[in-house]
Amino acid sequence: MLWLWIFGSAVEVVEVVVVDVMVHRWLPGLRIPLLIIGIWGFLWTLDMYAAYRVRHVVMDTHLTLRGGLRPQVVVPLEAVDVARTAEHELPGITKTLHSEDGLLLLGVSSRTNVELVLHGAVALATSQGEMTADRVGLWADEPREVARMLGQRLPTSHGIPGDRGDQSLPTVQS
Repeated sequence: MLWLWIFGSAVEVVEVVVVDVMVHRWLPGLRIPLLIIGIWGFLWTLDMYAAYRVRHVVMDTHLTLRGGLRPQVVVPLEAVDVARTAEHELPGITKTLHSEDGLLLLGVSSRTNVELVLHGAVALATSQGEMTADRVGLWADEPREVARMLGQRLPTSHGIPGDRGDQSLPTVQS
């Protein structure tokens, strides 16, 4: 998905330059307003890219899940039983954080692809206050790799088997 942002930004820069060159000869009065709109559009594209970057952080005791600028969920690692790949869809198109029937979803583009199964109903700190869940869904670019690495870091033996070496999650972005 990163290549799409890079390509879109490059096309936008070329568009601003081409429109500026064409307009300054024939319609000089429109040059400055169109240049401002073009630059604003380019900056908006970069801002959207920054807003959709997802950086989940694994600490010794907890996992901090992030979804864009604000949404955040803190999951204690001792509460996680299994990390696995599983797809979920969030209801509505503007929701990033959704809780229903013990399932807490923190998605990107209304989707999740990794699921954390907790030992039971656990109170989780979120950006919208405390929420209780027994499963947590999140989005990752490489869901199998994230599930495998989380399984290795789980303090219980119920996670995906593997060594318990100190590894960091791969960069997750959307």
